[in-house]
Amino acid sequence: MNKVDLIHRWFHEVWENGNMAVIHEMLPEVFRIEGMTGDQEFHRDNFPDLVNTFRSLTGVPRVSITKTVETGDWIATRLRVNADGPEGTTPLAFNGQMMTRFDGTLMAENYTTFDYLSLFEQLGQIPPDALAICMSGQKLTWN
Repeated sequence: MNKVDLIHRWFHEVWENGNMAVIHEMLPEVFRIEGMTGDQEFHRDNFPDLVNTFRSLTGVPRVSITKTVETGDWIATRLRVNADGPEGTTPLAFNGQMMTRFDGTLMAENYTTFDYLSLFEQLGQIPPDALAICMSGQKLTWN
């Protein structure tokens, strides 16, 4: 499989279908990850918890790969994620980007940036105008 096919498989099998066995096929025991979890070495046995937590917030995601750029062992991927939300009640749509270094067919390093602000606005966890509020210099406060 080429890197584009591997990325498609990763999102289709793990994130969309919840096939956690693929994690052991595509990740080394410990790999480098930066993004939602900060910059750290991450053990693949913990990855199902991350996937399940995300899926509990969004429902089953549908991931579309809109752009890819490859160089050597690396692939940069632009993504569009759509989901029906928790219990299928809140349609969600947000973008993300991922840079992945492969060692053969294993994802050795993964650096992600997703529009979590938009996601959490759509879920109603923060106000829909949170970015505009923050850009104005105001603070978001909770009682």
